[in-house]
Amino acid sequence: MKNLNGYPKSHCPVRPYHLWDEQNQKRVRSRYFTSVRNACDRAMSEVKWYGKVGETITVFDTRYGRMVGQYTRRVKTLTIYEPKPIN
Repeated sequence: MKNLNGYPKSHCPVRPYHLWDEQNQKRVRSRYFTSVRNACDRAMSEVKWYGKVGETITVFDTRYGRMVGQYTRRVKTLTIYEPKPIN
């Protein structure tokens, strides 16, 4: 496994979307997904229900080491960051 853009790279073609805990700098265990939508939905629920204030969960694609979305828990809201698509 090799780091790409700060995220670990994996050769898992079946479930390429993983969740990354920004505070601990490691993957969220057992959170690997086949689609971007499922990964983003789970990241949002992880932050909303289990996260502490200020916690950030990132969804990344292990094939390319690219961030897909980022979710941060605030006191009364969730901050969502989605990067612009690469053309």
